[in-house]
Amino acid sequence: ADSLAYDLYGRAAELKRENLQVYQNSSTEQSIAQSIAGMAYVQRKKFNYEGSCSLYSQALEVEERALGYENPVTAYTMNSIGCVRSEEGNYEAAMVAFARALKLKQNALGPDHVSTADTIVSMAHVKWKQKKYKGAVEFYMWAFGITEKALGPEHLDSVNTLHSMANVLSDAGRFQEALELYGRAHRAKQKTLDRPGVEHESTAQTMEKIGEVYVKQGKLVEAEDLLHRALKIKVDRLGSDHPSLGSTIKCLGYAHFKGGKQEEALAYLTEAAKIMEKDTRRPCDPSTALTLCTIGWLTFRKNEVDEALQLFKQALEAREKSAPKSQPEGTSGGEELSQISMTMNNMGWAKVRDGNLEEA
Repeated sequence: ADSLAYDLYGRAAELKRENLQVYQNSSTEQSIAQSIAGMAYVQRKKFNYEGSCSLYSQALEVEERALGYENPVTAYTMNSIGCVRSEEGNYEAAMVAFARALKLKQNALGPDHVSTADTIVSMAHVKWKQKKYKGAVEFYMWAFGITEKALGPEHLDSVNTLHSMANVLSDAGRFQEALELYGRAHRAKQKTLDRPGVEHESTAQTMEKIGEVYVKQGKLVEAEDLLHRALKIKVDRLGSDHPSLGSTIKCLGYAHFKGGKQEEALAYLTEAAKIMEKDTRRPCDPSTALTLCTIGWLTFRKNEVDEALQLFKQALEAREKSAPKSQPEGTSGGEELSQISMTMNNMGWAKVRDGNLEEA
C-alpha cells in the first residue's frame, strides 16, 4: 500500500508539472509541493529518513517559490523535516528545523496559536530524548500554557502535553511530581474520553504510566493492580494482539522482576518481546533492547547459556541500531555506550559459563 501511494503521489507530481508548463501559477506549484510532501511522508513511514528529508526539502523549495518564505505552509513542511530528523535520532538537525518552523509559525500565525504549540511540543520531545530534562519540562510548560489558554485545560492537546511532561519527570526521578501530572491527565481523560462502563485505551495508557512510576518507587502491589487493569482495558478495546499491549506486559514483567519473582518476570517479558518484535511502527526502540537483555540475564540465571547468548546478541544489535545519530551537547553518547558495553559484558559472562574463555 505504501509503494502504491508513493507511485500515485509521484505520478500526480509529474502531471502537475506538465500542467505548470501550460498554466504558470502559484496554485499549481503549491499542488506540486503537496504531492512531493506526500511522497516524503510515505518514505518517512518506511523509515527511509534521508529520502524523506530530501523530498520534504524539494517540497519546501517549491512552496517558497510559490508562496514566499514566511507562511504557514512552509512552516508545516519545515516542521515535518524536524519530525523526520527526530525519529532518525539526529537531534541537533531536528532542533535546527524545529527552531526555523517555530519562528515561521510565530510570524505567520502568532505566538499563541495551537500550531505554534505543536512545534514547541516537538522541541520538548527532542530535549527529552537528549535527556535534557530541565529543558524538556520548560518547553512542555510553554506549550501547555498556549493550549490551556486557547483550548482549555481538559482538551486532549493540553492533556497530552501534561502526560508528556509527566513522562519527563518520571525519567528524571521526580516521581511525586510525575504522579501529580499523570493524575491530572487521568482525570481529564476519564471525563472527556471514557463512557459509562467503557474506559478508553488512552486512559489505560496513563494508568500504565502511573503503574510504571509505582514500580520505580517499589510499590509493587499497587503497580501490579493498576497494570492489570490497564491491560484488561487495552485487550477489551484493541484486541489481544495489538502492539500497545507490549508496553503494559513489559511493565508487569519488571514489577515481578523487582519483586524477585524471576519465573513470572521471564514469562511476561518474553511475551512482551514477542509483541514488540511485531510492532513495525518502531523498528529500533531502545526499550526492546533492554527487555531482550533482561530476558537474556534471566535465561542465563537458569543455566540456559546458548539461548542467553542469542538474546544478548539480539539486544546488542538492537542497541546499536537505536543509538542516536547525534549526541547531547557535552557528551559522547555515554549512556548508549554504557548500555552496549553492559550487553557485551553479559555476553562475556555467558561465554565463561559455556567454557569459551578465549571468546569471553
